[in-house]
Amino acid sequence: MRMMKTVCAMILSAALFIPLISAHAANSPPVEEKESAAVPYCLGDLNGDARVTAADARLALRASAKLTTLTQVQSAAADVFFDGEISAASARKILRSSAKLERLWSAPMLSAEVEKRVREDGFKALSRASSVENFLIQRYYGTFNGSVAVMFNGVFNAIIHTETVGGIQVGFGTPDTIYVWKDGDLLWWKSAYEQGWLTLEDVQSIADIHNSGGGWVL
Repeated sequence: MRMMKTVCAMILSAALFIPLISAHAANSPPVEEKESAAVPYCLGDLNGDARVTAADARLALRASAKLTTLTQVQSAAADVFFDGEISAASARKILRSSAKLERLWSAPMLSAEVEKRVREDGFKALSRASSVENFLIQRYYGTFNGSVAVMFNGVFNAIIHTETVGGIQVGFGTPDTIYVWKDGDLLWWKSAYEQGWLTLEDVQSIADIHNSGGGWVL
C-alpha cells in the first residue's frame, strides 16, 4: 500500500511539473538560428559526391534547359567557364572531364591577409597605379609550396605576346603577365621557375589554368 501511494505521488508531481515546463518554454525568447558557413565546392561536382561524373553533366544540362533549379553551391560548381552562366557547353565540359578528356580548374581564393601582402609588395615593385587600393590581383593561379602565382592589373608588357617557361608556352591577349610572390619577394614566373620556386609540374598547372580561362578574380 505504501509503495502504491509513493508511485501515485510521483505521477501527480510529474503531471503538475510538465505544464510548468511547457509554460516556461512558451514564454522563453526564441533561439536564434546561426547562419551556416559557406559550403566549399568542387568544380564540376554538382551532386556533392566528391567526384565528377556523367551524372553531374546531366544535372548541368537539365539546369541549362531550365528543367531543374540548382542550389547556390551547385551553380558555383557548374560554372566551369567562370562567367556566371550554365549552358549546354558547361555540361559538355563537365562530361569531358568525367571521361578524363579535359581538366577542370576551380577558382581558389587567397586569404585576405595573404592577398593584402601580395598586393602591397606587388605595388612597390611593379605598379604604375596611383595607389595600392587601385592595384588589384586580376587572376590567381594557385599557391605552390608557398609561392603565390598571380596576374596583376595595370602591369604593362607587349599587348599580345607569348611566354615560354620550361618549354611550356602560354599566350597572353592582354598587356599583362604572371608573377609569383613568396615571403615578401616577387618574381616573374619564368624567373620563379628558374630559381626553383616552381616545379615544371607547377608551371604546367598554371599554364593549364590560364589557357582554360580560369583563375579570374576581377
